[in-house]
Amino acid sequence: MRRFSSWLVVAGCGASAAPEHPTQPTSIVAIADAGVDATPDADIPDEVANAPAWIFRYNAPDRLETWSLRYSGETALPTTDVTTEPSIAAVVTPSTIAPGGTVTLAVTTTNYTIVNPTTGPTPKAGEGHFHYYLDDAADYIAAWTPSVTITTSPAERLGVHTVRLVLVSSAHVDITPTTDTTVTYTVQ
Repeated sequence: MRRFSSWLVVAGCGASAAPEHPTQPTSIVAIADAGVDATPDADIPDEVANAPAWIFRYNAPDRLETWSLRYSGETALPTTDVTTEPSIAAVVTPSTIAPGGTVTLAVTTTNYTIVNPTTGPTPKAGEGHFHYYLDDAADYIAAWTPSVTITTSPAERLGVHTVRLVLVSSAHVDITPTTDTTVTYTVQ
């Protein structure tokens, strides 16, 4: 027969008095920001647009965002989520070609204006062009039209090929955060 022993260990916890609260509340610094005073989106009801707001700010070296929470009494008022982040999309046609054939990329962007970097205005936020990379190539091809045609070589490798498209500023720098998409086509 086996014997089991139990040990009881008693540990004590120390406690100290709660720290005293400061007598003066910490001051809140108001920062002037055009985004805070901006006119609300057109689809927001007047009850929400005219309600008081709490303003929240996220500020990092490469990003500045401001949000507002509108409220009435003790209730937060619903608002429509609006995405302001840029995006890029592409559709490739046809999806299968013979060596030496061509594919066309129909390119669309959201919240980003495509401009010609060689004749366009001085670079500014929210506009630029895109670069596309064929397969794993390190070199890009710059484009600023809604349609791009890719002609393959008669000796093109058979199989699936990938095209990566990246939004860039007029100075040829990837926008932050990196905004890209990929599409594929098959050579057979």
